[in-house]
Amino acid sequence: MHSRTWTTLVLLMVTGCSSGTDDGGDGITETVSIAGGGFSDTGVFGFGGLDLPDLWSHMFGRAQEGDPDRECRDQHRCGVGGVVDAFGLLTGLNGKFAVVTTGDFRCTTNDFDDCADNDVTVLVSGVQTFPATVATPDNQVWTSATIIFNHALLSGRANPAGAADSVVVNVLPTGGAPTRVLKLTAADLGTTLSLQGSSCGTQPLPALDGAETTYPSCSEWSERRVDLTPFLGQEVSLQFIAGEAGAAIALAFDDLRIEVSR
Repeated sequence: MHSRTWTTLVLLMVTGCSSGTDDGGDGITETVSIAGGGFSDTGVFGFGGLDLPDLWSHMFGRAQEGDPDRECRDQHRCGVGGVVDAFGLLTGLNGKFAVVTTGDFRCTTNDFDDCADNDVTVLVSGVQTFPATVATPDNQVWTSATIIFNHALLSGRANPAGAADSVVVNVLPTGGAPTRVLKLTAADLGTTLSLQGSSCGTQPLPALDGAETTYPSCSEWSERRVDLTPFLGQEVSLQFIAGEAGAAIALAFDDLRIEVSR
């Protein structure tokens, strides 16, 4: 049996910075927005009622294509993630936010032609941004880049100590292989991530009469900074992937942006 909830982690645009002719080094920092990174729109249809911003995409078996290779139905690798007003009892810091989860969902004929309102088990889920290169207005050389976002981690385990359920963030250069730049596990709850004082409740997918997953353990919202300097000047996408090892896990995230400096 698997806990039921979302894992989307949902999709955005991406990161890299252009190089010019200036030697840089003048202590200037600028923030670059990522398209859809404020999670105010939903134009990409997803499983479980979790829809992504335009220019994001779901990974693995995808609802917008009807899961033609049955990657979701047979291998339980599904694109479950999107923009929400709340997830269980978790609310955002500034309104809407994104989530990616391995929570199960109840399918409809909008998802698969052969669906009979049955629950679909999800073991791996992911979302990613549109590939892009961020160019700065003055065409200077930027010597460092950092992706910044607020996040909260949710677990289907009442006692997540030692658990291997995880969420990773990858950077995928166009034409290249993904590089993992961040990994969070359920075991981080209560250690490196401060726990909320109570459960994050239950989230059905879809929200009305969907498959239910309960998240008894979840972290407070906190800011995360991840170094992207090795990818300066490259066209890349960001991937958010959730994978369970016996219990559901979900990542909530918001206010995704890039900071460049010289």
